[in-house]
Amino acid sequence: MVNKHYIRTIITQDGEVDDQNSLRHFLLYSNEVELQGIIQTSSRFHWQGVLSEDSEESRF
Repeated sequence: MVNKHYIRTIITQDGEVDDQNSLRHFLLYSNEVELQGIIQTSSRFHWQGVLSEDSEESRF
């Protein structure tokens, strides 16, 4: 049996679509690292939700 040294890894992600896709991709290869944890965070840009098209701020 070969003694492999795995890289200890902690994943942070904000739950948006791009991070969800990256997490899925990472999990496909998670047998190559020693996963210590997955931390769900809030995006500083979307914490209030998605602006409607009629909103004043969406015009900028």
